[in-house]
Amino acid sequence: MARTPTTPTELMDDVELIPGIEDAQNQLSAMQVIHSDDYDFVMQSVGSNRSMRMVSEFSVTVATLQAAYIKEHKLYRALKGKQSGDGHQFSGTWEEYCTLLNRSRRQVDEDISNLNAFGEAALESMSNMGIGYRQMRQFRKLPDDEKEALIEVAKAGDKESFVELAEEIIAKGTREKDALKQELDNTRADYDAQSEVLSDTQSRLTDERLEKERAKRRIQTATPEEAGDDLRKEAGGHFSEALSVIQTRLVPAIEALMTHTEETGVDHRQYLGDQLSLLDSALIALRDTHQLPTAEEVADLDWMNPDTIDAINAEVEQQTKGR
Repeated sequence: MARTPTTPTELMDDVELIPGIEDAQNQLSAMQVIHSDDYDFVMQSVGSNRSMRMVSEFSVTVATLQAAYIKEHKLYRALKGKQSGDGHQFSGTWEEYCTLLNRSRRQVDEDISNLNAFGEAALESMSNMGIGYRQMRQFRKLPDDEKEALIEVAKAGDKESFVELAEEIIAKGTREKDALKQELDNTRADYDAQSEVLSDTQSRLTDERLEKERAKRRIQTATPEEAGDDLRKEAGGHFSEALSVIQTRLVPAIEALMTHTEETGVDHRQYLGDQLSLLDSALIALRDTHQLPTAEEVADLDWMNPDTIDAINAEVEQQTKGR
């Protein structure tokens, strides 16, 4: 009586594709009917898988369908407790099953992913074209519409058309990726610039608060004359800043508008007059609020100052003696 093969090597010697059945799914179904026992089916699949990969690329598709079925239904667990020809005891893991196929777990998983993504016919055609794992991995990541177009061309078996379409899709993806990268870089640059501005603003505000606190403490401990000097210095800084803005920003802006008026006839004088009136009103309101003198009134006040009168009398007396 003939001994039933039990090891992958023995099974490889006995396995052949079932005659008259060319469809990959039907091959798998037929093998499942023949081998209803899980362990028997798993061990048969090991031999057939390794053998079919030596026959043709289409047989590779059949082998992948078989491996996918075993993984989905976890039939590899039937290996648990069994021993290999060299005495190794199986734990019943998916990785052990892949090792029995003389392939890595990653390779088998890649085959299954490709089969699920492209289908039997397209995968067979791409395999025949020599499309490798790296390219198929790229194709799997494509949007559904582009992947579907690629699958249809692959089914037709025209390698030139397939390669042309694949290159076009990849080039488009590269352009879009570059555009997204540029947009991301611009966003990062804007964020960095805003962060720097905010940091500078925060630092400046902190410095101003510290300086105001220092000035406040100096005023609290200084003599009236010293405190007055500090306050005038602070106010002088603000006056200088305001004048600088007028001279370096406002004056050029007004001159640009007047030049535009001269060159085009568009009259900006009413607008400029209104804006300057606003500044005048703000300054007049500030002067009136604190009852501050004008330049002419300051000159009049100087005549009333006793020190000024004494200085003038001394100068007159000196001139009289000189005569």
